[in-house]
Parts: sequence; C-alpha cells; structure tokens
Amino acid sequence: MTDNQTLFDQAVAAAKQKDFATARTLLKQLLKQEPNNIDAWLLGAYVVESRSDAIRCYERVLQIDPNHAYAKQKLVELQALPPEPAPVKPPVQPAAPQPKVAQAKTDSPPPAPPEPKSKSITWVFVLAGVLIVVLCLVIGCIGIISSGGLPSLGSSQPTPTNQQLFDVLHKNARAGVDEDLEAYMATIHPNSPLYDQTEDVLIDMFAQYDLDFKFYDMTVTSLKSKEAKIHFSLLTRKRAGPDFRNNIVIGTMTLRPDDGVWKIYNQEVEDVQY
Repeated sequence: MTDNQTLFDQAVAAAKQKDFATARTLLKQLLKQEPNNIDAWLLGAYVVESRSDAIRCYERVLQIDPNHAYAKQKLVELQALPPEPAPVKPPVQPAAPQPKVAQAKTDSPPPAPPEPKSKSITWVFVLAGVLIVVLCLVIGCIGIISSGGLPSLGSSQPTPTNQQLFDVLHKNARAGVDEDLEAYMATIHPNSPLYDQTEDVLIDMFAQYDLDFKFYDMTVTSLKSKEAKIHFSLLTRKRAGPDFRNNIVIGTMTLRPDDGVWKIYNQEVEDVQY
C-alpha cells in the first residue's frame, strides 16, 4: 500500500511539472496493482494524450463509482465538445536517387531502404464557450486528489475591488473576440497546470472560428487577499467558421494574483446551455 501511494504521489508531482509521459508510466504501474484506484483514473484523465482517452478514464471511474459527481460532470463536458479529427500524417517524401555503385553479384537481394517514420499529430479542438472548462480540468482533479495543493503564492496582495475582478474576465473575453493570443494568455495565471497547452488550443481555435464572448451576471462570492471567486455566465456565439453550438456556460471562476495582477486560475462549471 505504501509503495502504491508513493507511485501516486510521484505521478502527481510529475503532472504538476507537466512531465505527462512520466506521470502516465507511473499510473500504469499503479493501476496494474490497483485497477479500481479512482484517484489514479482521475489523474490519468489529465495526463493522457487525447480527449477520447480522458473520456475512457472518467467512464472507468463511473464503473467503479456510478455516483461520482465530478466524473459525471467532466464526462458531460468532454462529450459536448466537437469530435476530434483523425490524426494527420505528414506526406511521405520520395527517397533521393542513390548513385550507382558497382557491386559484386550476390544471390541475396539488396537491403530495402528504411521505412519512413510518420508522426501522428493530434489537434485538440475545443468549443470556445467551454475553453476555460477544459483549462480547469486538471486543476479541479488535482485539487480533489492532492491535499498538498499547488505551489503556494508569495506575499499578501492588496484586496481588489469587484470591478477590478470583473475587468479581468472582460479582458479575457475581449482578447478572445480580437483573437489576441498574447492578451488572452495574459489573463491566465501562469501556475495553472494547463497554461502551456492552452496556447496551442487557442491558436487552433482562432484559425477555425470567429466568435463573440460576453461575461454577464457576475457576482463576487468570495474575496480575500490571495483569492477571489466570481459567479458568472459566459455567452459564446459564432460569427464565422464550421459547425458550432452557441452556448452559455454558468459557473464560478477563481482568480489569484500574479505579481500583483489578478488572473484566472480555476473554474467550476455548474451548467452548459445550448
């Protein structure tokens, strides 16, 4: 039992460092010994390489515990996203002609040239209205399974006004409308575990869609020097692009300061309406 707990703790630490390959390896070792370890499956949903794998992790949690509320919520959110595209394989380049070299005649055929290697590229397509829902997937997961939490913040910060907090969400929405990647990322707290991956998601999303975002019905429900919570509704509508379901996300946003600047750190989703 102690060995399995050590494996799990090491997997959590690897996930926090964004070393997902190591985390997956550790979790595979753990699940061979404890196939019904719910915490391991929850963490696995974060460190896997595709959305379909994450869905299977949450389905496994619900097989073990059909009443697991968190797994139910995340499964609904992931299944609401557009289908993942098939992996794209780079074209095979023809081999360059080789100079003829005189060789002694032999009964065996010449060795075949090595097969070109292909690398599958998996792109994550995300509904813009629930982009931040995906962003908080592992934050909520690790918050449940790791009592130690994420790294602590620095010195105390001055308490912001309600309007200052609302402005963070408005800037986030405005950056999404303007497709300003730098401005959007400036509203996300750098300690969020999915911070780096979010940039790739945004690049792909901006390339496909022109969307309108609007936060409304915002209420500050908790306000401290190091953390604030805002209950909100976020309306997302398509202006141009492929098939897209306009939606309203309702939930609570968690903000934390980063060098005195308040940024989006986490989110809890209550409902997604289409």
